[in-house]
Amino acid sequence: MEAKSDKCGWVEKRSAYLKQWRTRWLVLANSCLCTYKTQNTAETPTERILLDSVVEVALMGDAQRPHCFKINTKTRLFILSVHQAAVALEWVGTIQGTIANPSSQLIERQRQSQQTLTASFASLQSLLKDRENCLCSELTSSHDRALSKAREELIAFNAAAKEIETSFEALKAIEGKQELSAVQKLVLVNALSQECRGFAEFDLLVDSAVTVFLPTKQRINDLMTSCISIALENPLEYQARRTSITRALKWMYDGERIDAITLSVSKAVLLTGVGFCRPCKPNGRILTKVLKVVQGTTTGGTVVYTHPVQSVIESDARDSVQKISLSPPVLLKGRATYTLTMKMDGSASYKCVDCTRSLLTEGEVTWTLATSVFPPTDQSNRTDVVCGPIADFYYMLVGDR
Repeated sequence: MEAKSDKCGWVEKRSAYLKQWRTRWLVLANSCLCTYKTQNTAETPTERILLDSVVEVALMGDAQRPHCFKINTKTRLFILSVHQAAVALEWVGTIQGTIANPSSQLIERQRQSQQTLTASFASLQSLLKDRENCLCSELTSSHDRALSKAREELIAFNAAAKEIETSFEALKAIEGKQELSAVQKLVLVNALSQECRGFAEFDLLVDSAVTVFLPTKQRINDLMTSCISIALENPLEYQARRTSITRALKWMYDGERIDAITLSVSKAVLLTGVGFCRPCKPNGRILTKVLKVVQGTTTGGTVVYTHPVQSVIESDARDSVQKISLSPPVLLKGRATYTLTMKMDGSASYKCVDCTRSLLTEGEVTWTLATSVFPPTDQSNRTDVVCGPIADFYYMLVGDR
């Protein structure tokens, strides 16, 4: 079934890599621009441009094709040509009008998304409150049972101690009778009841050391382990991303490889995490076998941090970058040079492209990036200052701790 279009027509589109002009059927519909080889829009489009990614639409001139217009998105520049200036102007006006005035369907989807998010958050709050109440109730019950048992044993201990005290006083009284001979005192001691002279029960109570019966350790762990995992953002943590493009394709490196980037900061910060590009194919997995921060410009420098565990980077269509937190955070001294290096294995990943060599981030921190030096023992996969899978640096200002 062909989709209902707001505007359509024949254009010529310049290809991204070979810069060749190809005739295409251009269709504006459902908040996106699509190009087809024929007028049959039921076919798979050759290009699909989301209007919410468009940052500029304008006319442009060309020596051989005077009636051109460009569509500049966040990730790519598209150049198209028509045979008449009026047609080019009409396309530019229509696209600009669509961008400036979102459709009611888009607004409704945003409103429904906001309502769903609000409802989900309210449901999560309610679930957390119920879990808190249940946990507090079970802990209170355990405490009451333990306290009751301790009181019972204390009463038994005091009773036994009273009996022993009575027996001791009786023996002391016999011992104090100076007028009696040793044989007479022995006769009186033998006359005491077996219960008065029995210390066995007292000894058992002393050995028990007032035993308090609590739930097993596993049970306590079960009570204190929530079924909900919540990650709270640190308001003092900032993010430095060295590129705006993290989904570049044709990143064919897979298997075991080593990647690194050399950096320095204008003033001391605490490096709390690093963002790595995810696998570029669904269900992909990357294992970071080694993650280190070393001094200097080479991967063979003096190690200042080694990540204690191996981390798994999973594919996720919603985000091309996954954060790995460093514990404890790594102190990066101002003006000093460090190299972040990792050895990973598994699926091919996205990569950063068109990365800047210097960026100014929150807290007036200037990050300067450079290509790392690999010793002969390391094998790199062409990671350099403008390209690679290392995307983000998460940090805190030293004065904010």
